[in-house]
Amino acid sequence: TARPDPATNGDGEFVIRVVAGMKDFTRSEWNALEGASRTSSISAYNPFISYGFLASCEDSGCASTPTGWAARHLRLEAPDGTLLGAAPCYLKSHSQGEYVFDHGWADAFERAGGHYYPKLQVSAPFTPATGPRLLVRRGVAASPIRAALARGLIALNAHLGTSSAHVTFACDDDIAALEALIDHIARLQLALCSGAQVLPFLRMISAVCFHFIQASGESLVISAGPDHCTYEYIAGCACSALS
Repeated sequence: TARPDPATNGDGEFVIRVVAGMKDFTRSEWNALEGASRTSSISAYNPFISYGFLASCEDSGCASTPTGWAARHLRLEAPDGTLLGAAPCYLKSHSQGEYVFDHGWADAFERAGGHYYPKLQVSAPFTPATGPRLLVRRGVAASPIRAALARGLIALNAHLGTSSAHVTFACDDDIAALEALIDHIARLQLALCSGAQVLPFLRMISAVCFHFIQASGESLVISAGPDHCTYEYIAGCACSALS
């Protein structure tokens, strides 16, 4: 189990752990996450982020290291170990099974001298369906948990040394948390544009499009279609546009 720097809020400390599979969660604690079971009180049940679905993908070998889907899930815990949030993350050696076709971007990244793979993928494997990606325990304040998970993705990306972190087919609450992270990065005086300014335009188009921002050797990539949004944090990017 790896541990990036803890994410904190104003009320206390969160610990983010990186685990190698659904076996590092109990079914009961995963089912306590909003949307992950039929007992959800606020979010509609989404079977594609249920414990049964994700564990079956891993246990069957469909989402496994040999198939290019190595689990690196985030566990967000209280100091006493109570699970407060989670994100289904995978270390990917290809772009298959995602239904967001980034092969052109991968080619541009490689031509610019980078190594696009492995990359970090936050999604339900093999499932082009919108749903929660930053999962929050029922009965706790959701905003700080999502914010901590969003920051945890950046920490995990750096910890693993991956080229990028991709959050695909995310729901509106997750998008809002990622937009807030963009704004936070902007306030740190990186030359990044607020996602809130970009997304209304991107949502008007039917094809997936990319917005590239070059800043001190790092880029943030936002891609969006009419029904989903992808945020990609690109570390050490050498190019500012995709030809």
